[in-house]
Amino acid sequence: MTWPELYKDKGLHWEKIQSITGSQGHESLYSFRLTKSARGIGFRQGNHLCVLLVSADHDGAYGKK
Repeated sequence: MTWPELYKDKGLHWEKIQSITGSQGHESLYSFRLTKSARGIGFRQGNHLCVLLVSADHDGAYGKK
């Protein structure tokens, strides 16, 4: 899958997280769907996706109860 395909894929729900800024020069963090209930959070570094968090509970990815 290419980056343009990833950005357009409606099943992944690729979303920029507006409330959190990246650190160490990584400007943007993104949330994306892994399964129906699991989400990931990560950032793009060149051609790589660096995954920072995998949460089995969709709401847990955002700190909600």
